[in-house]
Amino acid sequence: MGSDWDYAQKSAEMKRAGGPDAYHDSVRSEGKAEGRVEGALVVTVVTAAVAAAVAVWNKRKARAERVRQEQLKRLDDSAEAQEGGPGQVSDGEDG
Repeated sequence: MGSDWDYAQKSAEMKRAGGPDAYHDSVRSEGKAEGRVEGALVVTVVTAAVAAAVAVWNKRKARAERVRQEQLKRLDDSAEAQEGGPGQVSDGEDG
């Protein structure tokens, strides 16, 4: 049959690794290492997405606050114009 069939290949790999237990441990540790790399990639992508979302949120929040302040200023200016300007006190009588 030759040494190219699956059992023979695995048997040779296990022998080179120092036995079935050592082979199992090496395969397991390689899998853990690959999982850590994949996990780190996922964490990096998620962190970048959250950072971008927070930046957009803060930008929108700041813009909303600016608009709010502008509206309040316009309201104050409008109220002052209707009362006769800043610093002028009405005596309560019309005319």
